[in-house]
Amino acid sequence: MSVKLRLPQEARRQTGDNRQTITDVPDTEVPVPVPVPVDKPSTHQQARGAKIEDFGEEIKGAAKHRYAQLAEAMGKTLEDGEYATQPLSKLFPKPDYARLEKEGVDSDTLAMMALYRSEIPTRTSRNIQKWISIVKSGREATAGMLEGKIPAAKLADMMDSKPGLRSMSDTWKLLRTLSASQIDKASGYRVRSGVYSFVGGKRYDPPQMMYSR
Repeated sequence: MSVKLRLPQEARRQTGDNRQTITDVPDTEVPVPVPVPVDKPSTHQQARGAKIEDFGEEIKGAAKHRYAQLAEAMGKTLEDGEYATQPLSKLFPKPDYARLEKEGVDSDTLAMMALYRSEIPTRTSRNIQKWISIVKSGREATAGMLEGKIPAAKLADMMDSKPGLRSMSDTWKLLRTLSASQIDKASGYRVRSGVYSFVGGKRYDPPQMMYSR
């Protein structure tokens, strides 16, 4: 599947070696250990141990399978008619960020997923085309990140290069430092930056980068 990643529309910008060598050992008599009979694990115990280990591997595999399914669902091509009629909960379901974190999804990706989803406005008959474009962007970006085709930092760099989307990049830099339980709520805010030489009655020379919410 080829992924064509898009950025949200600018119209939304308001919203070793460890072995040791032992030398100089005194020539002393070393006690010879007496063999002690050791019971071998029963066939049942061996089988039980193998089952526990296999179960652990199954858990890891199931976790990877779950977010692989999410990536596949987000990367599926849909017709505009499907976007126009299906609810957002099916087109771009709200991710369980805490569970995805436990399953191995990194904080950069979680933050970018939350950022894209928070950009989606309420769908109306007047903004339907823009709404479809924004949802498509979020789905494509999410699929690309989960499939390892594009890192979240690359998307942030692309946003940073466009003045109208720079606040999204600034917000992502904050979101990626938060815990998975905080990301969803915090993604509704926007952090804006700018270089100023005079702020609040104070002059800065050289001008300083300032952030605001």
